[in-house]
Amino acid sequence: MSFAKIGKIGMALVTTLIHQAAFAQYLSDPRAISERLKSDPRVLVVLKAIKDGYYPAPDLNAAARRCIAAASLVSRAPLRLQGDACLRQMVGGLDPLSAYLSEDELQRLLYSPGDGSIGLALKQSDLGAEVVSVIDESPGAKADISVGTLIVAIDGKPTALMPLQDVTSALRGPEGSVVSLELAAAESSEVVRREVRRERIRQTSISARVMDGQLGYVRVTQLGASLANELAEALHLLLILQLQPVKGIIVDMRDCPGGLLHAAIALAAAFLPEDAVVITTASRIEGELTYRARQSDTSSKDFDSSPIFGDKALRAAAQKIPLVVLVNHGTASGAEAVAAALQDTGRAHIIGQATAGIGSVQSVLPMNGHGAIRLTTSVMRSASGRSWNEQGVRPDFPMLQVPRARQGGKTGSDPWIDFAAERLAKR
Repeated sequence: MSFAKIGKIGMALVTTLIHQAAFAQYLSDPRAISERLKSDPRVLVVLKAIKDGYYPAPDLNAAARRCIAAASLVSRAPLRLQGDACLRQMVGGLDPLSAYLSEDELQRLLYSPGDGSIGLALKQSDLGAEVVSVIDESPGAKADISVGTLIVAIDGKPTALMPLQDVTSALRGPEGSVVSLELAAAESSEVVRREVRRERIRQTSISARVMDGQLGYVRVTQLGASLANELAEALHLLLILQLQPVKGIIVDMRDCPGGLLHAAIALAAAFLPEDAVVITTASRIEGELTYRARQSDTSSKDFDSSPIFGDKALRAAAQKIPLVVLVNHGTASGAEAVAAALQDTGRAHIIGQATAGIGSVQSVLPMNGHGAIRLTTSVMRSASGRSWNEQGVRPDFPMLQVPRARQGGKTGSDPWIDFAAERLAKR
């Protein structure tokens, strides 16, 4: 899961302001197909959105060539279908996370009530869709699907040539329905078939418990809108309500796929000194923005951080408590931002595996009933200017073995947590 900001493209407004001739150079192929595409207003609107907002500066000629080539493959189809083919390649060819979404796919992205899911976050792979995180106790976890697994086919349809949004859509469906998956484990070429029943996943962001009466354990499963309330409750439990407050906290972000930008900033900021730099973002529209550990920078219209920043005693205790953070290959996007911030400032040791390497922000731009585009519009960096895009956040203490206790969401002894407890004892 990457960060998603919701914006809007006004079809009527944009097409009024832009002269088609201004983009004729990008659609100048002499074949009739390019002339037909010019009459689909979505093409020009999307081309302008890419030109103005995509990060980094795009190659518009290459985008237009992809568009024309895709539309040429369905040259006898109605204009609408040719436009769909054009937009999928024009946008999807920019990077693995950018995509054109049909109106139906947009509604699925917004997760309509009653939809079922199996709890997987994915990225595009040459051989299919690769699992980058699995939600705890989800149908995917119960089916023993783990990070690194390739989804080779869904209901008999190969995924290698399917756009990622089509794969995601195919995994969703009515609650209680069954999806048939053909899977290849990361370390094996053997393909196995699993029947997985979709569920309506109701997921909190934070859970917490006391370990052995001395250490706190905070599990972060996503960076959702409820995170501030849940984190405040967890820290109260561990640091305020205990007769003897815990001596350290393990923050477990394994398989956390990310979520809201301000939730990520607030989670890291809760443990950092006031006004410390958490992350910076860079975009072509807003330039470079710096987010600090203060309430004004950690709140937005979609996220309220006051439960964390409104309690001075809680803030003071959270800033002093020793920390370690657990990450793995399924720790993605916003969760990586949290790990990078706490590592950069020396606030926490990072234990586990290199993270997923998703350091970009995608904006979802609806087109007034004509679908939407999901466009990479900015990148994130840590306080030191470090980017984790593609290479991930590297742990201070690498763990080579995936704990058996985490495979398939099962519980039990976890050597990573044991090692984290040992590190806390030495801090």
